[in-house]
Amino acid sequence: MLSKEENPFTISRFVDDYGGYLMNIYQLKWRKSFIEPPLINLQSIPKKFIPEIGNVCTSLDIIRQLMNGRLSNDFDITLFWNQGSDSKAMLYVKRCAKMILRRSENPLFLLCAFAGQVSTLSAMKNHTHLAHLPLQALTEILYEGKFLNTSRKWENFYIASYLLNQHCVNREQRWLATSCPLEQQMKNRKSLQMNDSCQSSDNSMFIMSRNSMKKHVILGVDVGTTNVKCFAYDHHFKVIGQAHEKVSILDPGDGRHEIEPELLWSVFLAVVRNCLLNSHLHAAEVSCMGISTQRGTFLTWNRETHEAFHNFITWKDMRSEKLCEQWNSSYLVKLMRFVSAILYFFTRKKLFQLLSRLKFTPAMVLTRLRWILKYDRKVRDKIFQNEALFGTIDSWLVWKLTGGKVHATDSSNACVTGFFDIIKMEWSKMVLNACSIPRNILPEVKNTCDNYGQVLPEIFGAAFPIFAVVGDQQASLFGSGCFRKDDINCTMGTGTFLNINTGSEPVVASNGIYTLVGWTISAKTTYILECGFHDVGAVLSVAQNLGFFDHPAKSCSIAESVSDTGDVYFLPSSCSSLCSGQRNGNISSLTGLKVQTSKNHIVRAILESIAFQVRLLLDTVETYYETDVKKFRACGGISNNDFILQLVSDLCKKRVERMKHTECSSLGAALFAGLHTGVWQNMDEIRAIQTDRDIFSPRSISTSSFEMRYLNWKKAVSSYN
Repeated sequence: MLSKEENPFTISRFVDDYGGYLMNIYQLKWRKSFIEPPLINLQSIPKKFIPEIGNVCTSLDIIRQLMNGRLSNDFDITLFWNQGSDSKAMLYVKRCAKMILRRSENPLFLLCAFAGQVSTLSAMKNHTHLAHLPLQALTEILYEGKFLNTSRKWENFYIASYLLNQHCVNREQRWLATSCPLEQQMKNRKSLQMNDSCQSSDNSMFIMSRNSMKKHVILGVDVGTTNVKCFAYDHHFKVIGQAHEKVSILDPGDGRHEIEPELLWSVFLAVVRNCLLNSHLHAAEVSCMGISTQRGTFLTWNRETHEAFHNFITWKDMRSEKLCEQWNSSYLVKLMRFVSAILYFFTRKKLFQLLSRLKFTPAMVLTRLRWILKYDRKVRDKIFQNEALFGTIDSWLVWKLTGGKVHATDSSNACVTGFFDIIKMEWSKMVLNACSIPRNILPEVKNTCDNYGQVLPEIFGAAFPIFAVVGDQQASLFGSGCFRKDDINCTMGTGTFLNINTGSEPVVASNGIYTLVGWTISAKTTYILECGFHDVGAVLSVAQNLGFFDHPAKSCSIAESVSDTGDVYFLPSSCSSLCSGQRNGNISSLTGLKVQTSKNHIVRAILESIAFQVRLLLDTVETYYETDVKKFRACGGISNNDFILQLVSDLCKKRVERMKHTECSSLGAALFAGLHTGVWQNMDEIRAIQTDRDIFSPRSISTSSFEMRYLNWKKAVSSYN
């Protein structure tokens, strides 16, 4: 049995009083009424928890300052409340807490007072939705180890665990702890007299779910360009719980498109934790995790301190555009293409065919990394001093989640860098040497289904393995069940992408179609062809911001309220390259506007343009891949629009199958992870379960008017340059 002084609940009760937290220590729920925190009776605090009385006085002074709304120059509670999003507020309070702690000799009490009082004031002033963030920040800082007193791990562990338990809610008469690792719960279960019925007593702070250790729960996380989403799935693909949050993009100009690493990390943690909470799960009940990420977004960081040298440079960043133009027009690159074409003619090797058609674009990591090496001396020096590591978002997340133990990526993410050989399935020595990129900064390339290490138990409350890492479009193709050669999926989200499973052999294409690695399972690689438009979803966001509709879901009924567009066409800038071989920057336009044109005509024109883009992609693929497509699958947020999918089916004269669960990137990541852990034995087992789809078949009505509108739209886009 624990002594009274060592009892973790005594410690937690002390923290509850000391920090002024709003949760009832015995019932683990928010108090119904908020009052100012009581004065602290120093006599009631065990002496072992007060190394210096001065630290307590300093903490009390912080409380008094915060009651006036401000703490010196480090923290302004009004700014905390007005950050605009939970992730930004979290980042702000965490930064401020770290600045405050640097002035303290014993930071634990100082941070407890700060976090507790900010939480209290937030709830008192009708900002209850932000009240948990200071507690979450406190927990993360404690677990980072920079402010921990290592001789008092017992105390710090339970303080941090208690603070994470602010996420606990009473659902279906069950209390769910989100922080205390299962092994620690089991160790103390007898001494704390816990039982499976979840009946609480005065000492029942950490309570296990009576349905603990659910089998085969898999987390699928999709880190997209604008959102991070997490879904918890069972072995029948049923969604147990989910969470999502937007990601803020930095767009300072000059073609830059960036994401702040710490902000992305905070969003990632918040989304996974909220998914566990919404699923009524403890982290110990998770079988494994699969991670799907946007491709081509990269970072360099210090291999010792883990500090990032710059923001994430996303796949949409255009600062290397001039560098690409110089390379593509250089005599050396032209010579390489010419020689490669000759070598392919005699050897018929796919590698030479790929090199003969190589064209550098800003979407390649290679060109943006070379730009960084050219213009950022600090990064260049650190790289050549062997103090830096390179990684795309997936490898950076794995690095963070495993505490720096694993630096790895998979072939589907590596293949878009521009310095990965998709034939030999390894980093290209030729490209690395030509571009002066050291091999030792690059991550290990693993199978898509592989062991990417264990998530540190302190991050989510228990350790669980990462068994899959995959690019978002490849995950979407797999999640939609396109396992066989010639299976096609159209992902309609922020961008619209058409992906074709080409089997075990790469098919070399051109004219905006790219040859990529789909996935690698047990050292067997599946290749895909991909083409797409990047900003389709953004068009709907612009239309919503202009007041054409309140929510994208309403656009369907608005478009159907008129029989046609009144000869109005929406011309997206992203299509000009496929229609005419030229780019028209980032400017889209409406043409055919008349006095009689209504808002409904414009909405219909925008939705029709999305269907036209899918038809354009399909025509391009059928021409260059030389295949006759009978049907294809659709997923992504825009695929929920019945008007668009029915028009696509009518235009293309193909059967369109929409997945019931349209978030196929998350599902695909989970499926890969489940295959590795043995939840599903093979893809045939997955295919047998994955049968629930919505079907859109070509209607028998005349489609000549649709065909004419498509041809007119295509002609208008081609001339709009």
